Amino acid sequence: MDFDSYQWELLPDGSAAFEADQALILVDLKNRKAQQIAFFGPSFWIEDAYWKGDSVAVVLGNTYEKVPFIMEYNFNKKIINNYKYPDTLKIGEFYSKYRLKRKGIQVD
Repeated sequence: MDFDSYQWELLPDGSAAFEADQALILVDLKNRKAQQIAFFGPSFWIEDAYWKGDSVAVVLGNTYEKVPFIMEYNFNKKIINNYKYPDTLKIGEFYSKYRLKRKGIQVD
């Protein structure tokens, strides 16, 4: 699951340059193929993702209004379940920026 390469690139000075949009790409390393499965405009973005078994991907996202959401892709059943938090969060920094900072990438 690739949700970073479309949205930002690493500059020579070690900082990240961001695009407004973000693509969610399913990557098949064995067969060297990639398929876009979702696309988000500037009001929505993916914070993180993980696999639940070998056929279900869980995508954790957020919105400009700080309303988190979860998308669960079941590739075997061809089903996408969407969940949205009923309120806004009070956060100082979005997790996606924290995640990049932990890897030594400058985001500010």
